[in-house]
Amino acid sequence: MAVYPGDIIVGDCDGVVVIPPDIVDPVAEEAVATTLYDEFAEAEVARGRSLIGLFPGVGEEAKRDFDAWKKTRSGGG
Repeated sequence: MAVYPGDIIVGDCDGVVVIPPDIVDPVAEEAVATTLYDEFAEAEVARGRSLIGLFPGVGEEAKRDFDAWKKTRSGGG
């Protein structure tokens, strides 16, 4: 792995990622979107919903439900 000046380094107990500065914004946006979807999916599973359709490839019903869920949150997602 090469690390260059300006690279963003992010790490946790599972590992470290080096992000080139020219893609840091899209990577951060995707990370936020993924975290939000994971929060939605966790709540749905806690309510008794099956993982089928939620993961791996998100089904159309899950996409619609996720969009509706985001609208109920402050800021509208």
